[in-house]
Amino acid sequence: MNCQALIEKFLFDYHAGKLSTARKLEFELHLTLCKACRRYVDSYKKTVMLAKVSEGQGEKAEEPPAELVQAILSVAGKKDRGEGISE
Repeated sequence: MNCQALIEKFLFDYHAGKLSTARKLEFELHLTLCKACRRYVDSYKKTVMLAKVSEGQGEKAEEPPAELVQAILSVAGKKDRGEGISE
């Protein structure tokens, strides 16, 4: 398996767990021998994880403090009314 085939043909199915056992072993063997592909696969996995988090499917981010939300809304309301913001 060469690097281009690994990326173009098998990466999505590998990550989704859809490769046959033989193809998965071949894929993983290539990864043990190719540092560039290991890095690429690691980057791909992190990108997928971050996308899931941003879509609310992964780890949940903490809610901002209520005081912060109110302060932002207050400033935004003043701006909408054309009022200056003073400190």
